Amino acid sequence: MGDNLMQQSVSLLQVKDPLFKRMGASRLARFAIDDERRMKIVEIGGAQHLLNMLESARDDRTRKEALKALFAISKSGQDSNLSAN
Repeated sequence: MGDNLMQQSVSLLQVKDPLFKRMGASRLARFAIDDERRMKIVEIGGAQHLLNMLESARDDRTRKEALKALFAISKSGQDSNLSAN
């Protein structure tokens, strides 16, 4: 998935509609499948926008999507190596 889709997903986090915010967060969580993509999300401001979304959310569903995405971004390839040992 290209950088453009990631950037669009980050842009969705900045709109007022909570549905679109949740969609953006969900997409970012799905993009965060390896360290390279997770770093790209952080570099384009995704983590900061997710934190802002978490802080300003008015409903639990929106907060939950922000937390899921932040959790996905915070994982690293080393996490899977640790669990294998």
